[in-house]
Amino acid sequence: MTLQEIDQYLENKLKNNENIIEFTFYELRLKLNLSTEETYNFLHLVSTKLENNNYKIYRTGQEYYCRGTKKVEDNQLMVAIKK
Repeated sequence: MTLQEIDQYLENKLKNNENIIEFTFYELRLKLNLSTEETYNFLHLVSTKLENNNYKIYRTGQEYYCRGTKKVEDNQLMVAIKK
């Protein structure tokens, strides 16, 4: 995926819900057909951009608070919450 494609994908996610953004294993590895390395690079670039735009990033297994305490599930690779 190019940087432009990553930006476009993120913009579409933000249009759906700008407060909570989720990236799942299914959507990145199967739907977008990214390799393990491409998935890692995608998440790294997206998390950097989101952190710079005032989001808190949570990875698989981490707990976060959003209308109650929740945990990033095994099928979720990343959850970003607007601060």
